[in-house]
Amino acid sequence: MTERIMKRIPVEGQAGGAGGQSTWDGFLRAEENWKRMRTFDPKTSEKVHIPDFVIEDGASGNPAAWTKLMQQQSKELDYDIVVCGGTLGIFFATALQLQGFSVCVVEAGKLRGREQEWNLSMDELLELVELGVLSEDDIDTALKTDFPACRSGFKNREENGLEGGYFDNGVGFETATDNVLNLGISPAVLLDLVKEKFKAIDGVIKEESPLRAVHISETVGAALDFGSDKAPITGRLVLDCMGNASPISRQQRQGVKPDGVCAVVGSCAAGFDKETNLIGDIIYTNSEMEDKGDNGMYQYFWEAFPVGIGKNGQPPGSSDVKTTYLFTYMDAHEKRISLGTLMDDYWRLLPKYQPSIQNPETDLDFRRVLFAYFPTYRDS
Repeated sequence: MTERIMKRIPVEGQAGGAGGQSTWDGFLRAEENWKRMRTFDPKTSEKVHIPDFVIEDGASGNPAAWTKLMQQQSKELDYDIVVCGGTLGIFFATALQLQGFSVCVVEAGKLRGREQEWNLSMDELLELVELGVLSEDDIDTALKTDFPACRSGFKNREENGLEGGYFDNGVGFETATDNVLNLGISPAVLLDLVKEKFKAIDGVIKEESPLRAVHISETVGAALDFGSDKAPITGRLVLDCMGNASPISRQQRQGVKPDGVCAVVGSCAAGFDKETNLIGDIIYTNSEMEDKGDNGMYQYFWEAFPVGIGKNGQPPGSSDVKTTYLFTYMDAHEKRISLGTLMDDYWRLLPKYQPSIQNPETDLDFRRVLFAYFPTYRDS
């Protein structure tokens, strides 16, 4: 089912970054990477040498990068700060440029936001207003969804109208929190607004510039290598905003297995019941733990956000579009379940969570399918 649904979704114009791509090929790559992480054993696995991405040895790497660093040893570098990864980095970059630093943003592809909304709280957005990164008009332009609250619930089965807690009713409890993750912001609109503001205050953006390496000199600074067809650039400080798949992070964690992982799958789709599409869920469980035998026990949690209500003349109860996620926490033992298994369980359990649908494949019109896993480390 996963393959059939994903192959029906258009791939044109998909953005980079977490949640940016929703293709079957991307899912297979993520699955293979997750399998590689599970089967890796620092004690017994064959050590595969990965060339350093951050290079401090002047005899290694791109000679052009070292040459430029040496030429600028007693001169001003190209930039004070270079931000690697623009999807979130553009916000840091704009704040720093406003502080008087010269900042360059480096992005491997086009710097653009995904079509699917980001769910945020107004307090988070107003902090960016205080920094001068956004204006209140920017927020109003990018805001596409506004609903009153999100629910948190912990139950062993689906049952409405509960009073008291688990020990009183034997099922669990739920509560609503106002103004938390209740806004849906268009990343495509928001990033365009911030990009233009950044460029208007003399910030520099280098798109279509995949980074090959970062060369470090303790006495001069850093030179960023883009390969033989582009000149390197230099900066006093490099900020890594490339996420958990960053090559800088991979170098830091080479040979280290994560202590924990949050795995998540989901989708954005039309076809849900409009009348109950009123609030979101932050964390919600309505089942006992899933027993996967030798693969372990898993507590599944749901997260959901309405799309397209509360703005532009669309009152609550007028949209059938919703984003839903299923996520769980585990270690990275080799027997832990695959993303494919988690996705199969998502399709199987979604009608129980959203009873207005019976068969996700035929009842829903899918905009995107989401998948990711986020490793965590005790010493991070």
